[in-house]
Amino acid sequence: MFRATRVPVVALFVNLKDGVSVNEFVELFAGVDLSLISTVLDHVAKRSEEHTSELQSRLHLVCRLLL
Repeated sequence: MFRATRVPVVALFVNLKDGVSVNEFVELFAGVDLSLISTVLDHVAKRSEEHTSELQSRLHLVCRLLL
């Protein structure tokens, strides 16, 4: 849920996937503003970077073990 709302975060991603812009999303969902969306997207980006880095480390280790 977006903080202080009853809007699930997944609604943002479903709507973005369906072609709804961020500005349209803010208009559609009361209580959600651009700063909340920015916080969510920053968090997702950070987690994605961490996940990618972890996968790269594991792949590097596997390659070293195989060689």
